[in-house]
Amino acid sequence: VNIINASKIWPIQIAGKNITGVDETVCVLDTGVDFTHSDLIGKNKTCIIDCVNKVCAENCSIGDDNSHGTHVAGIIAANNNIKGVGPGIGLIGVKVLDAGGSGNSIDLRAGMQWCIDNRANYNISVISMSLGTTVLYENYCDNLFQTTADIVDDADKKNISVIAATGNEAN
Repeated sequence: VNIINASKIWPIQIAGKNITGVDETVCVLDTGVDFTHSDLIGKNKTCIIDCVNKVCAENCSIGDDNSHGTHVAGIIAANNNIKGVGPGIGLIGVKVLDAGGSGNSIDLRAGMQWCIDNRANYNISVISMSLGTTVLYENYCDNLFQTTADIVDDADKKNISVIAATGNEAN
């Protein structure tokens, strides 16, 4: 928040609303989110959407079995002891990675598609993914991941920004 001067934007108003992310929702595709964390209380728009090795479905009995998704969610929208970039943002935790932080492209695409399909229900405007890989890509790789690229393009056409942080495995 300090590095990007986010707090300087919060007092600015557009159409009578401060620029804090209020009324916007971010899908966090990761290991889940612990919405009992004191800085994330009340941030969840629904229970965790579990996509790991199954059809994506709401699961109210899980949280984050790795903590990485909770960390990412806090950066985005924490609003208590610490403030995230957009403290007014609502969140949907979409579990596409297991307890070890591993996953596959099928579950990732399914999670993205769930967010696109449910954008109107929750006012989803961003899909956030913080991922790593053991493969080092040195060139443009759209051809290797064409179906994922197609889903990103579909999200963009529906006014959903797809934000991907990579390099968690140093690749």
